[in-house]
Amino acid sequence: MLQSGGVYSGARADEMLRHMAKLHAHPLDVDALIERLGLGSCGRTSYRRLSGGQQQRLALAMAVVGRPSWSSSTSPPPASTRRRGAPPGTWSASCAPTG
Repeated sequence: MLQSGGVYSGARADEMLRHMAKLHAHPLDVDALIERLGLGSCGRTSYRRLSGGQQQRLALAMAVVGRPSWSSSTSPPPASTRRRGAPPGTWSASCAPTG
């Protein structure tokens, strides 16, 4: 996943994600990904005008749109390293290849 930079600052969020999707043979549904990550309201906003959180969600979307192979351990991480929210693997499981 992009840590910072790597995105043309004048590019709109939706066009950047659609561009990334075109680089892959079997990308995830871009509209569903935009909805899932709450990027619908900022799709036509240039990257430089997105908030830091929106930029991070866009970076996540660009990282997973191509259906990367996932690597995970067979046991869940220790409770001290878990973040609040969905159980580990819940979100990544929904992005897993479908066929």
